[in-house]
Amino acid sequence: MVARYKLFRSSYESWDTLCQQVTTFLTELGPERVIGVSQSHENTLGIFTVWYWDWEGENSPPAAA
Repeated sequence: MVARYKLFRSSYESWDTLCQQVTTFLTELGPERVIGVSQSHENTLGIFTVWYWDWEGENSPPAAA
């Protein structure tokens, strides 16, 4: 397994919208794959980083149907 990240950022979406995007992604990942979530902001720019485990190579799980 390898660690990966996904950024969610916006200077025009509301904080509620950003949070909903993050929670949707976290739900799709499932708790066993989540490493952590960090949040930052500068002026009107909000950023969430989701850190998670991903499979790589031949040990990858089968694709979802």
